[in-house]
Amino acid sequence: MIEPIIAIIGGLLYRMRGAHHEPLLGMSGRMQKILYMLAFSSLYATAAFCVSGTWAGIIVWIVTFGSITAGHASYMDLAHVKDGAANAPSDGETEEWYGTWIPGSGYWHEFAGLAVSGLLITLPAGIATLNPVIGLSGALKAPAYAIGWLIEDWTEFNMFVFREALTGMLLWGSLAWVVL
Repeated sequence: MIEPIIAIIGGLLYRMRGAHHEPLLGMSGRMQKILYMLAFSSLYATAAFCVSGTWAGIIVWIVTFGSITAGHASYMDLAHVKDGAANAPSDGETEEWYGTWIPGSGYWHEFAGLAVSGLLITLPAGIATLNPVIGLSGALKAPAYAIGWLIEDWTEFNMFVFREALTGMLLWGSLAWVVL
């Protein structure tokens, strides 16, 4: 019964590591993002630590944190850019380093980019725990953003916060479901 609570905490942490919110406790926005990213990666490190030991936990924490900082900005608009530029994100970001390996352009290129971004977050823990469900759960990031965009397209409500929170809920929720 604790899995939904963990999923909600994951959603909050994943949203808070994103953009467009006020800094808390007088911290700089950059420091706050780093702390939220460290916190979000900690559950993956804990799973690795419990299954594979101290070094695995430390390595997973570092690699997962690095994967979260790699970002996904050039994909999060899922080809909703209105200026007609292929693979040009709405926020002016350049394509992430892993995106050059993804063929194509447009919606499915960006969908795949979000899936790869999510896999970079979850694969280290999946490898350390020898659990393919944990490792592959990061691919849920793409459908989470797609669902948010579908709702936004249908309702014209800005679902930016929802997309990020749903991503964190799916990633931490699937980890909690497997581990607990």
